[in-house]
Amino acid sequence: MNLPALTLMGLCLPAALVAQETLLGNAACTTLVQQGIELVRQNKFNEALGLFDQAERADPKASGPFSGRAVAFFEASKLTTKDKVEEYRKNAEGLASAALARNPKDPLALEVARFLQGDAPSPQHTATPEAEALVGEGEALFGAHRYPEAKAKYLATFEKDPKYGAALVFAGDCDFMEKDYPQAAALFRRGVHADPFYEKGWRYLADALLAQGHEAEAREALMDGIAANPRYLPTWVTLADLPGPAWKALALKPRVRLVRGPKEGRNTVEVDQDLLADKAGGQGSGDVAIWMAYGLAQAANEAKPKPGEPMLTAFQAERAAWSQTLAIAEELAGQGKSVKDPVLRQMMAFRKAGDLEPCLFLLAFREAYRADFEAWKKANPEGVRAFLATYRIRP
Repeated sequence: MNLPALTLMGLCLPAALVAQETLLGNAACTTLVQQGIELVRQNKFNEALGLFDQAERADPKASGPFSGRAVAFFEASKLTTKDKVEEYRKNAEGLASAALARNPKDPLALEVARFLQGDAPSPQHTATPEAEALVGEGEALFGAHRYPEAKAKYLATFEKDPKYGAALVFAGDCDFMEKDYPQAAALFRRGVHADPFYEKGWRYLADALLAQGHEAEAREALMDGIAANPRYLPTWVTLADLPGPAWKALALKPRVRLVRGPKEGRNTVEVDQDLLADKAGGQGSGDVAIWMAYGLAQAANEAKPKPGEPMLTAFQAERAAWSQTLAIAEELAGQGKSVKDPVLRQMMAFRKAGDLEPCLFLLAFREAYRADFEAWKKANPEGVRAFLATYRIRP
């Protein structure tokens, strides 16, 4: 299959981080996937797909060959003809799912899944063309295991573009590969301080700290990473893997969705079939009413404001929809109607505790919430840590 040129900025990993990023499998598989990723960067997509096939044969249980293919199909979906977009996106989704079935922590597959949901990239710094060119030179050196020379290129990149914190993270990975964990941690830390929104850098910092036995510092770095971008799931996974009480996963996925009509048409609320099946089976009748209330509240909050009223931000509209919905849930519960859906029950608990805002910011984050989230963090400096310590719930 001939794939068009891919735009990998913001999704595909630098070669310096592929080995530790995707947990690829045996040595032969790792090498082949690294080579495949580099070919993708060079727009040699057929050759890359061939290497991913070889990598899978080298280690049939590895996730890397599948997540590598997922990146190719996802990026191709942006550039192909309209009649192929849905096919390519479905292929990307299936390949990402296959990668996660082999390794639920495969960060590249997790990122593909996130982007397929339509979320925008985090506001990390975009490198200058000159800096990107130097990174490419560093990549080639890293791929040849010439780590000191690769590190020098990455450091030169940062000198050319001092806001490009990712370059320092790449340099730190050269030290990480040579097991100089203190120096790697120092560069990772400099990198995330230069660009706090480079979410991957926080997790790499945690990896280097954990390699030195500094668990408490690693935990702090991971929480800073969550505060930088709550949608970057690998940070949550690493935090949940640390020693301590178990974490609970909460998939805050609404069971109804607003379907927007044409410009002059009417919006409708679409209900999941399994929710209707629960109702038909005599279970969760209150759940249906509550979820319908959520959908209707979303529709109402999308209406144009009355003269003199401000337009709600995306986060304010979502918070208002949940506030209205949960008020109805509490009323129904007071009337003796059971609420069985665990998501609804947990959301009711969050609202009762006054934690609806941090819940939505951390467990249902979208980049459209960014301005509200940054303002909330400024007003609540310990808000992220307090929520995590209280609930130990992750997306």
